[in-house]
Amino acid sequence: MNYHAVKHGLDLLECVFLIRRLPPFFRNIGKRLVKSPRVFIGDTGLLHHLLNIQDNFQLDNHSARGGSWEGFVLEDLIRREKLERPHTQFSFWRTATGQEVDLVMERGGERLAFEVKANSGTNPHDAKRLEAMLDDIGAAKRFLMGMGTQSAQVSHRVWNISLDLNPCWLP
Repeated sequence: MNYHAVKHGLDLLECVFLIRRLPPFFRNIGKRLVKSPRVFIGDTGLLHHLLNIQDNFQLDNHSARGGSWEGFVLEDLIRREKLERPHTQFSFWRTATGQEVDLVMERGGERLAFEVKANSGTNPHDAKRLEAMLDDIGAAKRFLMGMGTQSAQVSHRVWNISLDLNPCWLP
């Protein structure tokens, strides 16, 4: 398929809310950054059906578990943020060497960074990696979003936040 056919297909899937494309975040920091949009399926139920995942046991042992959780959390965060602040801009940040931040929210002059993990999110190594990238992004607030039930400060500048199903929660 040529580029235009693929782009048209992605445009259609995005128009009917089956996928979401996140643009990359750029800042002139002298690093080689990934410049193509990131595509994920926003409906994790559809993703599980397409992958023939029928129960939680299969999901827990499937290689798509992390991507599924990440898509669910990103879609939920974006939806909640758009309801509260419709002009917020969303992107992701990834270097050519693989360092990444899953979601960068820009609320006017404020920037927030989110890293989503399909575990409790309390791993100090994850917090250190995220903290090392934050100066490049210029984020005022930094969050690790995990599957745990506790929320706590993991390092000096990084907080672990469980995905609270309370619709009023936003950082």
